[in-house]
Amino acid sequence: MAGDADGIVITLMQIDAGVLDMLPNCRVIGRLGVGLDNIDLQTASARGVGVINVPDYCTEEVAVHACSLLLALSRKLLPNDHLVRSGSWREWPQLKPMYPPSEQTLGLVGAGRIGFEVVKRMQPFGFRILVYDPYTNPSVLPEGVRIVGLDELLAASDLITIHCPLTPETRYLFNREAFAKMRPGAMLVNVSRGPIVYEPDLIEALCSRRLAGAALDVLQEEPPAPDHPIFQAPNVILTSHIAWYSETSMARLRETGMRRVIDYLQGRPVPTLVNGEAMDNVRTHSAPKPGIR
Repeated sequence: MAGDADGIVITLMQIDAGVLDMLPNCRVIGRLGVGLDNIDLQTASARGVGVINVPDYCTEEVAVHACSLLLALSRKLLPNDHLVRSGSWREWPQLKPMYPPSEQTLGLVGAGRIGFEVVKRMQPFGFRILVYDPYTNPSVLPEGVRIVGLDELLAASDLITIHCPLTPETRYLFNREAFAKMRPGAMLVNVSRGPIVYEPDLIEALCSRRLAGAALDVLQEEPPAPDHPIFQAPNVILTSHIAWYSETSMARLRETGMRRVIDYLQGRPVPTLVNGEAMDNVRTHSAPKPGIR
């Protein structure tokens, strides 16, 4: 159906070399979303097909969702709710220990648009904030936020939240080795991409009480199977890949994404053409390496 199309607009569809073979006239792919892991960027670039995403449509929504999950974990709202519903009102000592934000360290892996907004919202609570992102300019971060290496962040953080894209270097970044480096009793939030966390190792860390909790808006397989082991892990909050959503963000995504594809086809500059440099580099036989953006 799209064989003669000059441009296509997708959400989660996989675009690989085989699909591009069936789109000989395609000049641009519009991704209605942020992540690009479902698009073969190298092949698209080599064929001169521009790729456009909309990374700025849900910044506020995802940041607020992450902050909500962080605070829910810190205050152990879900296990407390379960105690109350089970008639164990006076059993709150089971929730120990809890600490105030002023005595906790929050670590962010990735400090792009969303990570920056999380920092702005969480810093007033009193958290000490560390950031790991080799591509971030420290001067743009609020005063008091420290850029550190990943190992230091893992060892020092009581709460860690993930805000990097899924790339070859971030796939399974959080695995058994990473969990072993984390502070005992630490908690993890992922509102980015499921495969950044290796779920069997996360489940093992939760069941062994190495980690005290996790909150996941994204999983490796979505939706998860009814018998997925994550449902049996202790102190896990699961949401249905909904961090992006508000009525406003939904409209903004569609309008902005379509406008940018039309602008590209009509020769106007587009601020989120993600592979413009890559297409230039392919012409000079030098493709860039993807990383945390």
